[in-house]
Amino acid sequence: MRLHLGTYARNGGAGLHCLESSGPSNWSLRDPFPGAQNASFGTYSSRHDLYYFVDEQAEGALGAYRETSGGWEALARVPTFGADPCYVALDAGQSYLAIANYGSGSAALFRLDPATEIPVAPPILLQNAGTGPDQDRQDGPHAHCVCFSRDKRWLFVVDLGTDEVLAYAFDPADGSLGERRIAFSAPQGSGPRHLVYHPILPLALLVR
Repeated sequence: MRLHLGTYARNGGAGLHCLESSGPSNWSLRDPFPGAQNASFGTYSSRHDLYYFVDEQAEGALGAYRETSGGWEALARVPTFGADPCYVALDAGQSYLAIANYGSGSAALFRLDPATEIPVAPPILLQNAGTGPDQDRQDGPHAHCVCFSRDKRWLFVVDLGTDEVLAYAFDPADGSLGERRIAFSAPQGSGPRHLVYHPILPLALLVR
């Protein structure tokens, strides 16, 4: 078993760590990879054998990496066109990649280059607006999660700042998006964070 652990550079973090287990109580920590700073969230493309990690800084960025026998290889770094990216997700076909920018309250949808698997700029940018009753953390929109639906027809954006789950019709053939809809209005002040699907039941779980 292996776990990838991201750290914040502003708090003294040295980069991306790998925690490996050779048994239930035998864990070892590898030397950090400094090429992936502030990696607060990531996803893996089995189709391309690539990892995508957000760099959660004020001027957000996304890095594409490959893990080899000799260590990590940094392939590309692209801006997320928003502040403080905190979540990244691939569509079912692993041809499109969505990012939640927490600080700016926006989401970005990138097409992946079929030859290089690198996100192609500029993305489709989805900017939300509004506030919530908790002024300590809901002074504006704060996109905290992006999620593609199981039926491949929707892109959902969970906004902690406005207590909403937004929905955009998604066409996987060309990556186009429909008009913004409100899929779910969470209780005011609850600050929804992550949306995940139950692995068996026809349920979605919303973490607040």
